[in-house]
Amino acid sequence: PLIQSEELEVLEVASRTVSFEKGNAKLKRTSFYILEQLSNILYNYPNYRLQIEGHAFGLSSESLNKVLSEDRAVSCKTFLIQQGIAADRIAVSAYGASKPLTKTEKSRGRTKNSRIEFRVMLKNK
Repeated sequence: PLIQSEELEVLEVASRTVSFEKGNAKLKRTSFYILEQLSNILYNYPNYRLQIEGHAFGLSSESLNKVLSEDRAVSCKTFLIQQGIAADRIAVSAYGASKPLTKTEKSRGRTKNSRIEFRVMLKNK
């Protein structure tokens, strides 16, 4: 079955609201609720898998940004696994600072560019 539009909205909200402690990959408690909603969607649609994409923009080197973006994506994956989602249904990609949403170097731009994005797709694709 196709994923309903309201459930796709949860993915978009999760991409905007999942957050971490400053400078590390520890999920903030405020992220738990939306990630629990995401795990419910995956539970209800067993023929789908999830791609988690990490992006990190800081003042450090690109190699550190890439590591941080991967660690943050893995933190989300770990949370979802703890909710009962099979690990083989979740893939992780880390982009560091290579795919910005905005061009600004100011704090607000770095905050917007540092993000986690969630994408669902059928297992066979």
